[in-house]
Amino acid sequence: MRQPARHSVTRNGVSRRASLCALLAVLAFGPFGAGTASAMQSGAVPKPVKASATGSSSGDPRLDELEHLAIDHVNGERRAIGVSDLIVSPELSRIAREYCRDMAERRFFAHLDPDGKMVYDRAARGGVSDWTNIAENIARNRGFDDPAGVAVREWMKSEGHRDNILDARFVETGLGAWVGPDRTVYFAQIFIRRPKKR
Repeated sequence: MRQPARHSVTRNGVSRRASLCALLAVLAFGPFGAGTASAMQSGAVPKPVKASATGSSSGDPRLDELEHLAIDHVNGERRAIGVSDLIVSPELSRIAREYCRDMAERRFFAHLDPDGKMVYDRAARGGVSDWTNIAENIARNRGFDDPAGVAVREWMKSEGHRDNILDARFVETGLGAWVGPDRTVYFAQIFIRRPKKR
């Protein structure tokens, strides 16, 4: 059950829109028993920063593999409709992974963290503030052999998540993953569009 909610934010006299879809919880079944999956999405169009290098996150090889698999699934969905692959930004991936870890460690699942911060706040804190559009998809699941595939499949079933994934305006992305102590796998994907260079 998805319950969309929208609110507007005005910054410097310009109306900016942020949408927040409430938790989409879906009970799904993996090949070897039951698992649970849930996904959530939000988009915002706030303030404007510099293009970053492409690449992947570094660190735990297991997390790297989950992130690469999820990106492959996302880019496969984009290619299926003729949209270019998203370029992976290491800095956005780091921010996304840190948010997954935060959700796992502080035991919450939302775009608004317990400190009242949203994706654009986390991006700015991580050094990414030059953008014209930003959005975030989050998901978590447990008990599946392919948690990355499940996360992307659930995103594609939800209009808001799917719109973020397939939006040709988004060129860069960062995708993070984290495995919590109870083996729940968290995913966060940040999408940005940077201002055109003059």
